[in-house]
This record gives sequence, C-alpha cells and structure tokens, in this order.
Amino acid sequence: MNNRKHISFAVFITFIVTTVLYVGAYLYVPLFSGTLNNAASFLKSADSGKIGDKIKEIDKYVDTYYMDDIDSEKLKNYAVKGYVSGLGDVYSEYYSKAEYEELNADLTGNYKGIGVEVAIDVDDLITVLAAYDGAPAAKAGIKKGDKIIKVNDTDVDASNYDEAVNMMRGAGDYGKTDDMILTVKRGEKTFETKVTREKVISQTVKSEMLESNIGYVNVSQFAEETDEDFEIQINSLISKGAKALIIDLRNNPGGMLTTVVNMADYLLPKGEILRIVGKDSEPMIYSSDEKCIDLPICVLINGSSASASEVLSGALKDHDRATLIGEKTYGKGVVQSIFDLNDGDALKITTAKYYTPSGECIDQKGIKPDINLKMELTKNLALYEKNEDTQLQRAIKELSK
Repeated sequence: MNNRKHISFAVFITFIVTTVLYVGAYLYVPLFSGTLNNAASFLKSADSGKIGDKIKEIDKYVDTYYMDDIDSEKLKNYAVKGYVSGLGDVYSEYYSKAEYEELNADLTGNYKGIGVEVAIDVDDLITVLAAYDGAPAAKAGIKKGDKIIKVNDTDVDASNYDEAVNMMRGAGDYGKTDDMILTVKRGEKTFETKVTREKVISQTVKSEMLESNIGYVNVSQFAEETDEDFEIQINSLISKGAKALIIDLRNNPGGMLTTVVNMADYLLPKGEILRIVGKDSEPMIYSSDEKCIDLPICVLINGSSASASEVLSGALKDHDRATLIGEKTYGKGVVQSIFDLNDGDALKITTAKYYTPSGECIDQKGIKPDINLKMELTKNLALYEKNEDTQLQRAIKELSK
C-alpha cells in the first residue's frame, strides 16, 4: 500500500476507520437498531447451546482456580470479539460502547480533538498530512509536513504509533484533560506547542482551481456530510470557470453507502449506480436521475482506494463518465451493516456483496485504471507538491487536450 497507517482523528481515528483501510476498508449501510440480543448474554445463557455451555464450563475453572483478580468486563469483550473473529471475516467486528461511540464520531465527521490527519512516513516518524483550518492544531502553529515526535513526556514514532494517536485523541485515561504539549520537528528545528482539544468537523473534501480551468477535488473519506460538501465545492469551482474536474480518491478507504450514492447521482446521468445482493433477499438497486453536471472528469485511484471509492470509480467508469488514472484499487466488494446491541455495544457484520453497473463484483479483484501509471513514492503521497505528482499531472494533460 502507498502509505501505512493514515488517520484523521480527534476523539476518533479514521478512515475509517481506527486503521480502517488496513484492518478493513469500509462501506456501511445506514446505521440502525437491530433485533439481536446482547452478545455477552447470548454466550452466557443457558439456552445458547454448546457455545454457552463451553463458556460456563470455562468460567467454573477460572472462578475456582485463577489466582489473580478478574476483570469481568474485559472477559466479556474478549469473549464476544473472539466469537465474531471466528467468522474469519476481516470486515466483521464487535465494538464495545466506547469503541462504537468513536466509530460514530468518524462516520458523522464531528468529534472533539485537535483536527489533524497523520501518517507514519518513510522515516518512521508520525507526520502531519493536513492541519484543518481553524482547528486546535493549526491554531497552535502545526503545519502539513511537521513531524510529531513527543506527546507530553512520551517520545512517539512508528514503534508506539497507536499509543501516540490515543494520547492525542484523548482515548481512555488520556482524556482526563484536553491540554497537551506536542514536540514538533520541522526540518532541522524542533519546538514545543500547547494544544487543547475542542469540537472539530472533519474536512473530508478539499478543492482548488488548477491550470487550464481544471477543478481539483480531493475526497479523503465518505463521511455523513461529505456528499453535501462535495456538491458545494464543485458548484463553487464551476462558478469560478472550471471546465473539467479531477476527483482524487487515492488513499480513500471508503465510508457511508448513502453518501457515495448521492455523490454518484450528482455526477451521473440516469442509470444504475450499484446493485447490492444480500442473504436470501431481493437485490437492492441504487440509480441516478437525469440531472447531473456535464464536465469531463478524471478520477485518480491507487491500491488504497477502497470500497465506497470503488463504488464511485466503478460507476463513473461503467457509464463512460470519467477516465480513471493511477493504479488498481484495493478490491472490496462487500457491504457491512451495524446492529445496535442492548447495552450500547454494537456488531458490524458483512451482509451483502455489491456489483458495479456492468454487473461485476470487484471483491479481491479491484478496478483497473484506464491509464495505468504507478508512482514510486519517496514520501507520503499527501506531501507531494502538485508539480511532483505524476498521476495528477497526467490527469491535467488528459483534460487539457
């Protein structure tokens, strides 16, 4: 993959969504309450059959002979996580109440944090890919390209990356205070700055006007309000004279089904966007109406463009509405649903496959670009200047013809 752990965080880390793409890229149907019983109660219940009997048998030995204190909540979480892991599906997962709250923060794009996107760069240092305008990190002087080398008194790098993220986003005991001191390396200089967490809105869509009146739109994930922001920013580019569009989906791990369908509808004429086929159910077909923008489009993709990114890329390609440039996508053609459990925990399981308008399921295959162009990265993709980005430059060339 082109970059290792890539995270947008505050209280939650994306993107999905904790190391979303790397644990599993994601495409979620809208959240809803399920009719499932609490998973822990199921495992312990007398009528749960062999699974419950096995747990109760183990409990007897643990209660009688285990020499140290027992954390019942921890045992419950591990038991249920193990049960879901037994499905052998990397996309199915059990969430404790706290983990579920973090997931919801990511999906809505609203959270309490410092407002940065970070990744482990080639030097094994935690590198800022973006500092959101007006957010705490930017107000504290942190900029794109800075290296965060210490959080309070703890040295941080690739070796303790997850701990560093938890400290910065205020997870668990780290959230007792919203204040922290970050030690930042910028070039050869090192400085300390105080950062205070506050409410932040994810900036999942960024846009600008390039040469030859080409509008550039980068979409980092498909959160709850990404579709609205996407349309607003493209309309703004058109009002400024954009004659063509580049949509950058590189390193985008996915997100909400409803969001990507709305974005595809905005870009496509009347026709099918995708088809979802679940267990013992009729296919669900999502289609676009006749209204759409009428501009030439290039879409940038790579091996870390996954799930919802592949839905949008596949629909645009199958309808001949865009030229795909870059590298073959990740290859995730399955959909997850999230069920609320009785105690505030949640269960995410794979419930369906999806098919592009041409009838192809791209799971474990990915989508091939129309123009295959690999970038040999010497740093994180987000740190490249526009004139260094060969895939972007090729898209500009195609749209300037």
